[in-house]
Amino acid sequence: MKYTYKIGNQEVILNMRKADAKRVAQDIGSMINVRKYFREINGVIGGESHESVLYVPFGGSGAGMADESGYETAKAEFFASLPAEIGISESAEIVTRARAILYKYMPVKDDRITQEQVTERKQKVSAMEEARQARVDTWRAEWCASNTPIEIPSDKMGITLEVTFDDSDSMTDYYNPHASIGETMLLALVKSGNQTERACRSVLASYPELEKLSWTWHTENYSMGHGNYLISEWVGKINRKAYDGREEVTCRYEIRCRKYIPTSSINNRSGYWNRLLPYKNYPGKATAKKESAFAPRNTTGSDNVTVTFDRDWTWVKYPSKPEASILAACKELSGRFSNKRIAWYFTRHLTEAEITRVTG
Repeated sequence: MKYTYKIGNQEVILNMRKADAKRVAQDIGSMINVRKYFREINGVIGGESHESVLYVPFGGSGAGMADESGYETAKAEFFASLPAEIGISESAEIVTRARAILYKYMPVKDDRITQEQVTERKQKVSAMEEARQARVDTWRAEWCASNTPIEIPSDKMGITLEVTFDDSDSMTDYYNPHASIGETMLLALVKSGNQTERACRSVLASYPELEKLSWTWHTENYSMGHGNYLISEWVGKINRKAYDGREEVTCRYEIRCRKYIPTSSINNRSGYWNRLLPYKNYPGKATAKKESAFAPRNTTGSDNVTVTFDRDWTWVKYPSKPEASILAACKELSGRFSNKRIAWYFTRHLTEAEITRVTG
């Protein structure tokens, strides 16, 4: 079959199958569109370099053709040498010549650098790495008990502490409310189990500087959620470059559970995720044994208000409808009313201060 293609200002007759004719016409046409291609050279002048041919359909590379008149002459000679009809047998040689003209005359963008620039770049990278390591060392000296990591045993899980800040930027729709500062630190090793509020709060008594803060439990076990964690109130400002340009950010703490991850896991072949640096006051202050705030509790106050700890929940039962201020406190602490038990419940253990608020 014969097919006629207009390539540039020339008509070319191709005597072959339609699919082959289309391919040959495209290869010859690429030579006509030489300004939509360019050769990019990268590497080091006088050293190793490599080239790439790039196609820019909607504009050039910014590099002009070095020999435009030579290209026009070569293009004219190419078309003049074509037979009246091109068959499949001679198409390969013709396509090779068209590609040779394209490669020879397309614009060239030389991005190679000198040996001096290579040396300067290495020095700059080295200086940046030294500065980064200095920041790491400063952080560890302030926040960590030592530079020797503690490994989580297979039958334990780690209770960890992170310093975080809200790095979100509403102007650019960037959302990152749990941006971390520094490294994740180990507060305690506990028996492996569920990642619960009880497990996270159990270590607070060993760290008075953390226990005195107000903490809130969150469960975000859904797509793009943050998992289970305790988060503190805002605790102060720290020097940190934020996404929106701030040089100083307000930070807070987050306490989480980290389970042992087998080294057979593809994400932990090196065992990195099982090693944590200890928090500066690790293993914490030894405390006298006393009744745990999470132990089963059933107490009745002077106004016959009953507070019961049932597993990880807190139930508060009033003899009659409480005052508006008490109801407001229950709602503020995310409490709900159970019509079945005729009591308010909270899906966590309330602190003594919070119990005082809801019992009056």
